[in-house]
Amino acid sequence: MNASDIGRCPNCGAEIRAGTGERLCPACLLSGAIDLAGEQTRTLSMAPAGPPSRFGPSEFPCDFGEYRLHGLLGRGGMGTVYDAEHVATGRRLALKMLGQQLDTPEMRQRFLREGRLAARVTHPNSLYIFGSEEIDGLPVITMEIAGAGTLKGQLKQRGPLPVAEAVDAVLDVIAGLESAHGQGVLHRDIKPSNCFVCPDGSVKVGDFGLSVSTLAKTDTLITTHGRIMGTPAYAAPEQLRGDALDVRADIYSVGATLFTLLTDKAPFEGDNAVQVVANAVNQEPPSLTAVRADVPPGLARVVTRCLSKEPDARYGNYAALRTALLPYSSGEPEPASLQVRAPAGWIDYLVGFLPPYVALMLLVGPEDLLLRPVLAPTLYAARYYLLLFGLGFLYFGLAEGIWGAGLGKWLKGLRVVRTDGRPPGVGRALLRVVVPVLCCEGVRTLLMMAVLPGPQMGPIHVTMFVMAACLCPWIPGLLALLARREDGFATLWDHASGTRVVVQRKGVPRPALRPMVATETTVDDGRSLGPYAIAREVVRGTWLAAVDPVLRRGIWLFRRSASEETPVARRNVTRAGRPRWLQTVSDGDATWEAFEAPPGTPLARLIEDGERVSWAMLRHWLHDLASELWEAAADGTLPGELSIDHVWITAEGRAILLDEPW
Repeated sequence: MNASDIGRCPNCGAEIRAGTGERLCPACLLSGAIDLAGEQTRTLSMAPAGPPSRFGPSEFPCDFGEYRLHGLLGRGGMGTVYDAEHVATGRRLALKMLGQQLDTPEMRQRFLREGRLAARVTHPNSLYIFGSEEIDGLPVITMEIAGAGTLKGQLKQRGPLPVAEAVDAVLDVIAGLESAHGQGVLHRDIKPSNCFVCPDGSVKVGDFGLSVSTLAKTDTLITTHGRIMGTPAYAAPEQLRGDALDVRADIYSVGATLFTLLTDKAPFEGDNAVQVVANAVNQEPPSLTAVRADVPPGLARVVTRCLSKEPDARYGNYAALRTALLPYSSGEPEPASLQVRAPAGWIDYLVGFLPPYVALMLLVGPEDLLLRPVLAPTLYAARYYLLLFGLGFLYFGLAEGIWGAGLGKWLKGLRVVRTDGRPPGVGRALLRVVVPVLCCEGVRTLLMMAVLPGPQMGPIHVTMFVMAACLCPWIPGLLALLARREDGFATLWDHASGTRVVVQRKGVPRPALRPMVATETTVDDGRSLGPYAIAREVVRGTWLAAVDPVLRRGIWLFRRSASEETPVARRNVTRAGRPRWLQTVSDGDATWEAFEAPPGTPLARLIEDGERVSWAMLRHWLHDLASELWEAAADGTLPGELSIDHVWITAEGRAILLDEPW
């Protein structure tokens, strides 16, 4: 090797073979991707290859193209993110600038690819991408700014988060990732520093710099030059090994993130990057309950399953993971009505007591099982009677105490929880069944002792015995009728045990409309307006469908006169129930307002085509519209008129309100 073939790593001074395209040595590349123990991030300092002014401003505020930069938000693997303001519109946003030391054709392609992948995802729990452009020769991406930092920042300020708050944050992350996966995007770098917190407490996923598309193969080789991509402390073992990835790799990272939110520690740590990788690949994660005692054991099992070494042992999709996490969130579960509880209770009662009852009747007979304990009330005489109820109590104690539901409640989608939402435990589950059994068997035993004269029984005594045996089991049912809706349908045994029966929440995503999606992806005659390529006219002269050629997504352009420009309040709307305003463009003769055009179809077309809409879909749409109408009435952004033609159904099954009728 000639001396001319040797370069130096600007971080540590190690030798680098010339022509590899790398500006750092392998050790620094790996170390720069990892958050060290205690979330103390090491920042690599690389010598500039050009004028220092090209590496970002040294004083704030300062102007940069059409933007004013107010401060530094953070540095990532591909560039720097600034708190910026678009001067013409006053919109506050985050501006991500590709670092010039990384400004190569390959890195530019990766940088623009990040914007395209992130622009596919339009979800309330994902940072929105406004656009991508080049300023002073550097590529930039403009995106939504969350406003309250990251989950990593929350940990630094507050330490480990409360259990319910941590689970709520991860449920938001799951929602954003699920939407991304629906668009064919794997994130591959989920960690607390890539989860952004909004002022209202909700969390959004961002930084798609290492994401890959599962739908197309044109971009997937950009980051596969034998380099470990991602943060080893949060990356799945198969990702660290360079194996093929699917959604279960992101689920692993979600579990690692939840572990960190609950403990303020990464699941795998080490003195250096190589040790962390070795631990993540070879060692089992520490017990979550051993690190933090107040974490429910069920939640610890969920995290452990997410962190399984083998992908097949993890949750197979986000819906299953959401269902497992929902019982530990802060959301109030829906109380189970008596109409649903009654059949579930009878099924559990029969499963718990009928098999041992039939078996003992056949083995010892009715006299030893039922009569002898009344005629000779001793423990020895009542041994079979006590065995019968002991087996039934065992069923309820284990099924409801540990798993939260017996067979009947499981079939009906119900679950037993404490009043604070935690699993009841064996003791409370036993108390739940002891109270109604005492109400039933206590009355029956007293009646038997009153009507049985002695060793001999006449016909009237047999009749009274049968009547007591048939009627007494209905006593708990009569007591249950005292439960009231305003009290969550809590019964006597619910109050006594401090438990409630609730509807088990399921993480099933809303139905999508993908087979009916209408999107604008082609350009007919090459016409353009500002940065957008015109696809067709929706309404002649006033409404154009266009395509953003860089981000490859649909755009709507509405013609406005100078006096009809979009109000500031409407420009600032970021709710999921309205299309986002992007920018104002001009062609010299007219001014046009650009809005996002989410893939989907107008509701009126569904009705005209005679499509049958299930209640599972319709209830979500009604909720979306009601929420948006409420918010729009409050901030004065309601459209001038409202009709069914103003409703657009997105490909993900969301109903949004259009500013103009379709």
